[in-house]
Amino acid sequence: MNAQRYTSLTVKGEAKNRIGKIRETLRDEMLSVIFRIRRKNSFDIISHSDLGWIVSLGNGRRIKPLLNRVAQDVQYRNLTFDQLKDELSSALHDYLAETHQCEKRIMQRINRSDIFPWTRRKHYPSEREALKKEIWNLYDIEILLDAHDLSLNKNLTSLEFITGDRKDIVRNESIILATLELASIKYLSSFQSAS
Repeated sequence: MNAQRYTSLTVKGEAKNRIGKIRETLRDEMLSVIFRIRRKNSFDIISHSDLGWIVSLGNGRRIKPLLNRVAQDVQYRNLTFDQLKDELSSALHDYLAETHQCEKRIMQRINRSDIFPWTRRKHYPSEREALKKEIWNLYDIEILLDAHDLSLNKNLTSLEFITGDRKDIVRNESIILATLELASIKYLSSFQSAS
């Protein structure tokens, strides 16, 4: 079955916003790690045994995989702080370049010729208020209202809303479907083939 696909300007805005926030978070976290390493006076030479502590600075943060990658790359070399700082800065720069390429791929997919743009025609204040009781992310609400508007204006009784947002969208599926004219909500992972 070859279904029609739509997107909204709100989706583009949220994609750019999230990628920008991730970049900013990574920069801030890396600066924090570098600062904490610098404060530890015992680091004239950063050895293999010190790397575990450095990686632990990323616990619970987005920067952790990047710290792991740098630790693996330098694990058998004794580095000075300046050398490690250069390694961390270089890794961050490379990672941010990767996110830029990822952003370009995302925007290319959103702008594909077989995905039609949709601009909402109405505001739907009562639906917005109902959604705001459970969903805190206003971008998510706007995207849901765009889909609701599309469904009503194109008379799409079987419109499936596809999302990667498990936290706000999938968790609140029942209230969303009770409030909006959507047939179902599908999470992106449901489209992955079993391996």
